[in-house]
Amino acid sequence: MVSNCLNLRVSSSHPNIFLANSKNPKLSKSNSLTLSPSTKLNKTNHVLNHSMSYNVSMRYSNSKVHFSSPKFEIEPDPTLINDDLKPTTPSQRTFSGLEMASLWVGLVVGVPSYYLAGSLVDLGMAWWQGIATVVAANMILFVPLVLTGHPGTRYGISFPVLARSSFGIHGAHIPTLLRALVGCGWYGIETWIGAPANALVNLSPMLFTFRRGAILTAFLGIVFQPWKLLKSSESFVYTWLVGYSALMGPIGGIILVDYYLVKKTNLSVEDLYSRNPYGAYYYSRGFNVAAILALVVGIIPVIPGLFYWITSSLRSKPDESAAVGDSLLHNPK
Repeated sequence: MVSNCLNLRVSSSHPNIFLANSKNPKLSKSNSLTLSPSTKLNKTNHVLNHSMSYNVSMRYSNSKVHFSSPKFEIEPDPTLINDDLKPTTPSQRTFSGLEMASLWVGLVVGVPSYYLAGSLVDLGMAWWQGIATVVAANMILFVPLVLTGHPGTRYGISFPVLARSSFGIHGAHIPTLLRALVGCGWYGIETWIGAPANALVNLSPMLFTFRRGAILTAFLGIVFQPWKLLKSSESFVYTWLVGYSALMGPIGGIILVDYYLVKKTNLSVEDLYSRNPYGAYYYSRGFNVAAILALVVGIIPVIPGLFYWITSSLRSKPDESAAVGDSLLHNPK
């Protein structure tokens, strides 16, 4: 058993730390060693920019190196982090394959999914066309779902935190607020509360906990008047589904392009929780102007049509009960 200290440099094979030692001992497959280096990593390609201490446990076996989770030397900004926004560690990821599959089945096999296919049939499609449309749409959606899931799997961060890397520490409030509004609307339809509560937590981690965010979302869900969104197939498909897609589509596109093409999947997790003006994601006073402009350009073209459908949907029409009541008032006999 040997104890040694290594100098680590940044490469592209691991999300947090990367081995390339300048004093690399000659190792054979039969050797094993335990290392406890204190490393100082410089910012390279937005990967790491602060001094970080790692307790690294390494075993050289079959050309594989095993690391424990890193510990940050610099404390995160308390206004940007709480227990709900912290990155998850590998030990906290306890879902089995069956549990993950059950989660997705539960998301798909629900009343809103049935309502979507039924709405398409109501709009003129045959039953098999409605089902085929939903299946085809989910197959297409599978690609961006996998792509957006990569940073969560690799770094253990949620959507509100990931948005900071593209929109800036403060600019991330824009996509998270939009995401929260969409979640509130879905809450009114299917009591889906997880994502909007998380998004509200990101706005003020010191003020909001997940529970408080969930309670606020419950009240806001009523404001969306889901009974109006579901009163007809047109309002559900054209107002709700098309409406929130117009908001979330550009956000997803910006984050994916930034993460894969600009940052090459390399993020500094530490900078995602820092207000340091020299941090990788502080940009211009916490806002990435380019990302915000791209979001505006992506949303503006759909605003007129969306506004038309929203106003049309909110125009109340007297229902049958109101008509009966009116007839009784004017014709008591």
